[in-house]
Amino acid sequence: MQVHKICNEFMKKSSVESNPKLHLIWAQENQPVWRDIKSLEQKNHIVRIPHDSAECQIEVNGQQFQIEVVESSTSPDLAAAYQLLIDTFQEDEVEVEDIFRADIEGKTDQGEPYYYQSKLYILKNSKGEVVSLIKGAHITLEDEDCSPTNKSMFIIEHAVTRVDWRGLRHAQQVYISALIDLSIEAEMQGKKLLFAIGEAVENSEKFWNKLGWKRVYAQNNDNSRYYTEVPYIQPALDFDPATGEITEGVKGVLEHLMIGGFGDHITSKTELCQAVRALYNNAAKWPRSDFESDDAYNKHVCYVEFLFKSFMDFFSSRSKIIFLDQGTRDRLRKKGVTIDEFMAADANAN
Repeated sequence: MQVHKICNEFMKKSSVESNPKLHLIWAQENQPVWRDIKSLEQKNHIVRIPHDSAECQIEVNGQQFQIEVVESSTSPDLAAAYQLLIDTFQEDEVEVEDIFRADIEGKTDQGEPYYYQSKLYILKNSKGEVVSLIKGAHITLEDEDCSPTNKSMFIIEHAVTRVDWRGLRHAQQVYISALIDLSIEAEMQGKKLLFAIGEAVENSEKFWNKLGWKRVYAQNNDNSRYYTEVPYIQPALDFDPATGEITEGVKGVLEHLMIGGFGDHITSKTELCQAVRALYNNAAKWPRSDFESDDAYNKHVCYVEFLFKSFMDFFSSRSKIIFLDQGTRDRLRKKGVTIDEFMAADANAN
């Protein structure tokens, strides 16, 4: 066993060029997310060709579909993908198109390197139309000193299926493709991909529960029969470059925060806080070059940091967290457990 391990490490370090197939084998062996991938494949009974590739063909109810990974802002599919978001979500929940495109390149809309790079996973029907998509990023968790750890997560920024194609498990197949792709990326970077995180409106919870995702709650003081949902605010997505103020007509959006742990991993309170800090720092903070002055930039940064501080203040009297899906919450309430929901987020359901 030790010799096998040493040989594996030697092969990894000796590989000058990346070898996706080799890293796929290692990912299947080392990354806990593969337990979830295999479980979802068994539940769906949908044939993927090739079955272990992010990009593949699938057949649903006799119809053929293609799943592709988009990593270029010049892809002809980006316009259709962006239009699908605009047709589905409220204006406050979707970034402007220039930023949407720049995210895919890992750059600002002015062409400078950004904090992270998003990937877009799309499903197209036989006509070549984009009918389902997931946009997200693979992010390394940082410790209290903002130093990178060997842990990573998948931030899902957008997930949507066209209304007339919903209910056919398309989105689950796109999700599987994203997990396959990022498991290989994590393995190549020497990271453990431990969980996925995202914001979800009330009427999409059932879909995420089926993927193993749950809402996040905190125990009130030492009362194990009283839990409150963690309040989360998606920061505003557009700012005035001259002042640093939120653009008129735009606002932060109240959302339900959900997490899907991979394998048998249970996200700790520390990891949750690291994840939310990454959500705010990576996905919400604009670079200095986007603002006309230091004062404007600092005002923008203060806004984002205030949201994170407010999130952390919530835990000042709450030491334990728990993850609950809809069915578990219903069962606990019948047993007399009090569960307070973040009801303000339900106003955004559409």
